[in-house]
Amino acid sequence: MSEDDKVIEKKPPISLEGWVTLLSGEINTWRTIYNTLEVMFVSVLMVLLAVTVSITLTFDSSDITLNSPDNWIEVALYLIVLVLYLFLVVWFLWRGKSSKKKLKPLEEIRDEILSDTLTDHKKIHARYNGAREKK
Repeated sequence: MSEDDKVIEKKPPISLEGWVTLLSGEINTWRTIYNTLEVMFVSVLMVLLAVTVSITLTFDSSDITLNSPDNWIEVALYLIVLVLYLFLVVWFLWRGKSSKKKLKPLEEIRDEILSDTLTDHKKIHARYNGAREKK
């Protein structure tokens, strides 16, 4: 048994209330970061949607002659923006699921401490370190 383990057995460095506070603070910090990123992505998606609408409105479908270089540029720009938009939507949905996976271990530790099923300070510390390493 190392000296750190002996110190933890005699006097735990953080009380259970301290662990709950620490975990709640870290969960809130990560949620704030994830929510900020989500707002940024929604903003980018709205800008891309506005660009797509403006390209669609300026593209006159009655004069479709693909031999003209101007029409090729409009069609290519429209397709590039559309593909980028779809890519960002899929990535946004995928990232939302992964952020919930990253927060779930911290929430589980906090809930187990609150329900008094996890009271051993060594186990709390080990699970907390394991959850932080997964990020």
